[in-house]
Amino acid sequence: MMIKRCLWFGILLPIASVNCVLGEAQAQETTEEVPEEVSLECREFNAGFYTILPQEEDGIPLLTYQATDLPEETCQEATERLNTIISNRGNSPLSSMLLRTGTVQSQDVVCAVFRVSSGCSSRNVVLNIPPGVVPADFLEGLLSPDIEFFSLGDPNQHTRRRTYAEIGQGIQRKLKMDGKLTP
Repeated sequence: MMIKRCLWFGILLPIASVNCVLGEAQAQETTEEVPEEVSLECREFNAGFYTILPQEEDGIPLLTYQATDLPEETCQEATERLNTIISNRGNSPLSSMLLRTGTVQSQDVVCAVFRVSSGCSSRNVVLNIPPGVVPADFLEGLLSPDIEFFSLGDPNQHTRRRTYAEIGQGIQRKLKMDGKLTP
């Protein structure tokens, strides 16, 4: 069973945090994987811009950019970066891709990783978070409501909480619902 939200409280819940870090919070691999040729597009819908899976006529929305200052430019850049990360993922299954909040060169960012233990770097940044915006709120505001979120970190021990979104599993679910993958 997948944990929808996994909070790490350090010493208060050591067993829960170990389960969270060691696998329940990570995307679970399945024998049925999203096809390798998955490619995302940026499209405009109803006065907003979205990163979509172009499997249907209108596409399947994954990320929305209405709350950003330059939604079209942000959508184009983020979609291009995600496609590059997806195509360069090596042996990592797409279903294990996570978006997470982090910091690169003192800038709050959203980056794509394939393990909870991976951090953000200039190679995996998807978006810069605007100054003064709470990173967790920014990430949650980007994604469609059916994407699962969880957080790790202990603010009582001065470690910054990181929010993760299971974008790879969301892509896989959306493709299965669209009938593109057969059980």
